[in-house]
Amino acid sequence: MWNAPGRKNWNIPKTLAKFEFIPSDANHPPYRQIKVSLPDTPEEPFVSLDLQPIPLISRPLLPISTAYVPMNLEIVMPPIPQSENWKENGLVGSDNNEWRSVRVDIAGKTGVIKVRGELGDGISFPELNWNGLWFWVDDAKMSCMNVGE
Repeated sequence: MWNAPGRKNWNIPKTLAKFEFIPSDANHPPYRQIKVSLPDTPEEPFVSLDLQPIPLISRPLLPISTAYVPMNLEIVMPPIPQSENWKENGLVGSDNNEWRSVRVDIAGKTGVIKVRGELGDGISFPELNWNGLWFWVDDAKMSCMNVGE
């Protein structure tokens, strides 16, 4: 497994995950459920989201670009340690002890949906309570850039 660039450049620990997208009967959103699990335990998802369209506001899709929205989509990550077995498991550490910032830019067409379910199990992913209304982006273009470089 090669995952050095994200760990070294952005201080983002990475591991392989299994994604399961269950299609929706409606086109907006295209999925009614999304599950994320570790490859060794696919029957135990640590993220399981139910996506429900909302009449009149899930459609039409409106163009969006975070370049024009007053939102700070900067992600700040602390340094990460290197594994003693980094040559075998690919868990390299940060280049130094600096915190790193990554700015995320997203553009596409967006709609609003209702989301329920579990976002994180507290072990494989932090347990978050983000049920409610979410934006979903169709045909998203996403870029990540190191801040300060």
